[in-house]
Amino acid sequence: MAIIALILIRSFRLFILPSIQDIIQKASEYLPMIWSEVGGLINILPYSSVTFIIGLILGLWKG
Repeated sequence: MAIIALILIRSFRLFILPSIQDIIQKASEYLPMIWSEVGGLINILPYSSVTFIIGLILGLWKG
């Protein structure tokens, strides 16, 4: 019974999840728009600062 359930879940998942090509296509549509909107903010954030990167990693990890 468990094997049948796993096979059904796996086959059902293939129909729901988008393919990698779909994801890449959508990303290529939306990333230029996002980049044009956020491009000015990139210069404000201190991504080159080591303490900022450490704090970001800790914040995402401990969240």
